[in-house]
Parts: sequence; structure tokens; C-alpha cells
Amino acid sequence: MPLKRIVSVLLLMAATAAGTAVAVAWNGPRAEPLPGATTLLRSEMVKNLVTNRITLQVVAHEAVSTRLGRDEIVAYGTVTLHVGMDLENLGVEETTSDTGEPKLVLTVPQVQIVSVELNERSVYILRKSSLALTLLSDLDDARVQSLIRELLRVKAQQFARNNGLLPTRQHLQERLTELLVLFGYDPAQIEFAAETT
Repeated sequence: MPLKRIVSVLLLMAATAAGTAVAVAWNGPRAEPLPGATTLLRSEMVKNLVTNRITLQVVAHEAVSTRLGRDEIVAYGTVTLHVGMDLENLGVEETTSDTGEPKLVLTVPQVQIVSVELNERSVYILRKSSLALTLLSDLDDARVQSLIRELLRVKAQQFARNNGLLPTRQHLQERLTELLVLFGYDPAQIEFAAETT
């Protein structure tokens, strides 16, 4: 009985070691990268991998004084920003190194706010105004509603820029490198062009 158990344990250890070796060989850098790096880097899957999603609660305050009195509006809502890079501007050059090895040269564009989405159901507006202004204007006026919503979007973008919420180019380069390594590129085959302004 003990001999059977020892043999079972040894076989289990050998199978585990073989499985680990196969997994390491499969996940490690391949000698030849998979073709189509340009197609891969322009895909929707990569777009989501190099984009940060930031959700902010934003408060906006506007006050205007006129001859008819003072009009104050305070609005708040939830704004979602997608920040990263526009993949249409990602430069991808598939070339070979001096030794004949395949090489990718990537030019990463400036980090930017790719999209701004205001959750319409989260918008709440408070208004304090003189009686004359209240009678003359209506908060349901489409123009006022549009201006308030645009103000919330602008405030969210300003907050993200001023508080370091945008990822750095270095961070995006690291993400792209990790992705390309998963698809068979050796990190030595990936080069990033100098930053352009």
C-alpha cells in the first residue's frame, strides 16, 4: 500500500511538472510573432485595453446677475470619461532589426479624453432666481437644459486633467507591450518611437 501511494505521488508530481513546462513554453515569447500586429492594434479589443474608464460625480454652479435680479443654478450628475489614446492615430510600422528579426515600431499618440458620457438619469438641477426671472424663463427650456449638461461635461474633463487622472504615455506603452507579449512578441521586438508634439 505505501509503495502504491509513493508511485501515485511521483506520477502526480511528474504530470504537474510536465504541465507547468508546457504552460511556460506556450505563454513565453515565441520565436516568430503572430502576423497582423497592425490589425490587432487597431481592433476594438485593444481599444478597451488601452482606455481607462473614469466615473465622476460632478457639481456645477452658475450665477448670473441682470437688471431683473440674480439667477443661480446648481446642477450635479454622473459623468463617465473614457481616457487613453485614439487608435486611429497609433503609428504601427512592422519592420526588421539589423539582425533580421521581426520588429515593431510604435508611435503612441498623446493621451486624450476619448469620450464623455453624461448619465441623464443622474442629473439634478437646483435653481434660485428672482420672481421676475422665474416668470420670464423656464428651467425646462431646451437651451438652458443643454447648457447645464454641457457645463457638467466640461467640469468633469477639467477635474480629470487637473487632478492627474489621465494615464501617462509610459503607462499606455506598458499596456501595449504586455498585450503584444501575450500575442507572441518578445519585448525586445517592440520599440516605441520618440514622443512627438
